[in-house]
Amino acid sequence: MKTKAKMAAAGLALLAGAWARAATLHVEAESFATLGGWTVETQSIRQEGSSYLMAHGYGVPVADAETTVQIPSDGTYAVWARTRNWNAPWTGGAAGRFQLVLRGTETPAWTSAELGTEGADWHWQRAGEATLKAGTCRVVLHDRTGFNGRCDALFFASAGERPPARTPAGTVRDDPKEWGLVVVGGGFAGCCTALAAAREGVPTLLLQDREVLGGCNSSEVRVGLGGRIHAGPYPKLGEVVAEIQPLFGGGRPLDKRFYEDDRKDTAFLIPTLWRGVAGVAPVRRYLNAKGMAVVTMKYRTPRPAGLPKHQTAWEDLQRAIRIVRAKAPSKGLDPDRIGIMGSSAGGHLTLMGATSSRMRAYAPIDALDDVPCKVQWAIAIYPAYALTDGLDCHNTTGGNDDSA
Repeated sequence: MKTKAKMAAAGLALLAGAWARAATLHVEAESFATLGGWTVETQSIRQEGSSYLMAHGYGVPVADAETTVQIPSDGTYAVWARTRNWNAPWTGGAAGRFQLVLRGTETPAWTSAELGTEGADWHWQRAGEATLKAGTCRVVLHDRTGFNGRCDALFFASAGERPPARTPAGTVRDDPKEWGLVVVGGGFAGCCTALAAAREGVPTLLLQDREVLGGCNSSEVRVGLGGRIHAGPYPKLGEVVAEIQPLFGGGRPLDKRFYEDDRKDTAFLIPTLWRGVAGVAPVRRYLNAKGMAVVTMKYRTPRPAGLPKHQTAWEDLQRAIRIVRAKAPSKGLDPDRIGIMGSSAGGHLTLMGATSSRMRAYAPIDALDDVPCKVQWAIAIYPAYALTDGLDCHNTTGGNDDSA
């Protein structure tokens, strides 16, 4: 954003110089030198061709945003603000109201009428007329409500000049893939819909133009969840909500770290993990992108008659870890940085692998079985059942070498 702000400020200087004869001045709000409590928001780039400033204060007016501009010449200027009344589609009022304050070096401070009070779409709202002297002028955005007032740009014009039209940004490309369901918007409803459909095997595309998922219940907006999630006639549908909702919250706003955006991301990384090896692909791609090598293990099931239900799977896991550790140096990998991850029955197997490396699951077959099968980390995703050894006392079977 710092680079963008510098570029926008440079653009401001060029515009002011080029339009000096017409006595007009165009100021992009996101180029303000001091943002105060306002934040740079990118949601409307496709419609507006630029980002804008937003006052998100949970009903408490935020600190002023300020900058300075060079007024081209003495005169009376019509002042315009590029804004919108974001809640106009639902109510008759205007939640996000703000004012523009101008402080010249030789003129009294001028304050506009309240802005953000008219149409729902982006438009140039006339702020009033101000008599200004040529030279430096301080421009202030003053929030009135704390409820998401929006300002994209300002325009100063004399002699009947009108603000310029905005040019939408971006192009739309066709996606040749056929989808069974397209969900538009990654809020809570969109996330739950997309997850439920994908897990039923429906080819699902979730369209989201934000950096995080969760909509209002994200670190961006910070509105707490509320209400019952296990309601009839299909109470188990609430399990998807429970899976991605933050651990803490309720009806009060919290610091952004409590909204746990990663919980939503993680749910989409493993949408069909329990369906078999094919479901591991999203996780593998994600970990590969993080610089991690991934080995997928297929273990024997069902077990032979007369053996504990986990026996053959446990044997396969220990052997697999030994193979990976033995081959790691030749692949350029660190043999002492190995971890395991699994879900459901694989989650239980993950726990076994992390806590029982000192106990042999099978009699040695060859020299490879002299290689340690300990791991440095383990992630058990909703294990089907937990270990019982150590439930009431210390682990008696030896556990992992590094006490994982």
